[in-house]
Amino acid sequence: KIEWLDGAWTPVDEITEPVTSVNESAVFDSLLQVNPSLDGCHYSDLGSHYPGPFRERGGDNISMYCDFKPDGSRPTFDIDIDYPLRVKAGVADPVDDHVRSRVRKHLDRRLSEDLGSSLFYGPNFTSLPSQLVIDGEVTYQSDRLYSVALPVYFYWPGAAHGGREVETVNVDVVTGQLVELADLFDPVTDWLPALLEAVDAAEEINYPRCGWGPGGIDPERGLKGFNITPTHLRIYIYNTCKVQPVQVAYSTLADYLDPEFLNHLSAPPATGPVT
Repeated sequence: KIEWLDGAWTPVDEITEPVTSVNESAVFDSLLQVNPSLDGCHYSDLGSHYPGPFRERGGDNISMYCDFKPDGSRPTFDIDIDYPLRVKAGVADPVDDHVRSRVRKHLDRRLSEDLGSSLFYGPNFTSLPSQLVIDGEVTYQSDRLYSVALPVYFYWPGAAHGGREVETVNVDVVTGQLVELADLFDPVTDWLPALLEAVDAAEEINYPRCGWGPGGIDPERGLKGFNITPTHLRIYIYNTCKVQPVQVAYSTLADYLDPEFLNHLSAPPATGPVT
């Protein structure tokens, strides 16, 4: 190894590269263990420069892009992660921590499974890359509700095709607790059949060659998550085209939705960190 020193190239025993400051180290801990110098990586938290919907006056946008090959690995790791925060990078928050945990889950999985396979099979393992892409989006924010979509694309070395999943985070910002789909509906109504009928109708229009036809969605297998938006529920379904979103207007479900949830929707969306 050599370095430029006093106007000449000089042999050195060791070069210590500075580690880029990663304020979200809790999310990227496994990456820092595999690639402590962050070789081939670029990290940023520039929410004030790149505001997103509902977040014009606050919050952070976290970005990590990497293209690197760990020691002893044949495949490279191609990682492209973007996700939103309500508050500052590195600051614990009961709402943001739900988002962080979902992102970390997928990053840990790719690094663990793909690097483990590469090192186990050694030089006989494929040189195809390991890929992970997460591009988060705030779909709704008010003084009471916060909803984030985290679509996930991943490709493990040797796979015939990549996979798609979705993580959805819906939080009551007052309590910090996750909001479930059933929490949006009036429990005295028979809301699930009405929702499935509306989802089936939307699927037939948007993905006519992908589903099982009307009445074909299995709520246990087919419903993969939801997001709140100002005008509709975004429901993610699993069909023969993998995970896809459909939109169901609140007006379609007006007789079944919880009145308290509808009241929250009528309040003006928040545009900064919710306290």
